[in-house]
Amino acid sequence: MSMTLIERVRHSMEWDEEKRDYRNDMESDNLDRLISFAYYMGREEATRQISDQYNALIQQMRARANACRYPHMANRIIGDRDFIYSNDYGQAFMSTFGRDKTNL
Repeated sequence: MSMTLIERVRHSMEWDEEKRDYRNDMESDNLDRLISFAYYMGREEATRQISDQYNALIQQMRARANACRYPHMANRIIGDRDFIYSNDYGQAFMSTFGRDKTNL
């Protein structure tokens, strides 16, 4: 069966109604597991990279706002958030499965 790369990744990530779990089995050494790991690894690394850039940008905006003549007004324009939280930032998936051995 011929698939595009996108279709193959989505196939590995599909929910299996019979097993009531995702198709990939993180206990077996198979291609679906490797694809799933690569997918989550990319998500977690991208989340950390973008979040760090965004947090640095907010800190720079806060410093400029605090240096203004009207810092309270400038800080209200920026908003009350100093960071964006995402579960992927902690890289739990990579921490859990990243050191597993593979023979693929």
